[in-house]
Amino acid sequence: MAGNIIREILPVIKDRGTRLEKMDTISVIGDNIQVRENRKNRHVTIFRPGDILSDWKRCGRLADRLSGIYTSREEDLLKYTACTTIINEIIENSVKYTCDNMSPVALTTFMQGKNLLIKISNIVSEEMLRKFMGICREIYSSDLDGLMTERLSSIKTEQNSGLIGLIMLKKNFNTDLNFTFSRKRDSYQVTILVSIEL
Repeated sequence: MAGNIIREILPVIKDRGTRLEKMDTISVIGDNIQVRENRKNRHVTIFRPGDILSDWKRCGRLADRLSGIYTSREEDLLKYTACTTIINEIIENSVKYTCDNMSPVALTTFMQGKNLLIKISNIVSEEMLRKFMGICREIYSSDLDGLMTERLSSIKTEQNSGLIGLIMLKKNFNTDLNFTFSRKRDSYQVTILVSIEL
């Protein structure tokens, strides 16, 4: 059922050759999230960033639909809103920072015990990979309150204001975040794994 709902939001990628390739890990930054993936309750959505960029409402609709699989707006609005915000934020980042609007982005969601795990992988430039690694290191080596204040104040100058949303996820939603940076030949990939208790 979820697959049909998602097809209404995004065009279906019919070419099976567009799946992300296995890459060699360069670095892993963040929380240690143990994954025991259960294929029974796993939802995989593969889309192209260009499909979101052409209609930004698709990002919110996709996040709403996926959140609805795991939480109920009527039963627990707070959990539903948190889930939607988190999924929306990581989709937005994958779209904004991709190096190719036609390269596939793989978004996987599944329950592991009481935790919702959200995994997203996309292709980035080498420059963006290095910049993003620096930001992730900063998230895990800085006071989050101070880092958030610094990033918010730099919005006015547009310097160093990127990725405020990831700081917000860590600081305000008490999520575990794990960032894996990979390479294969001249391609670079960022995979973000998020764990939140529902």
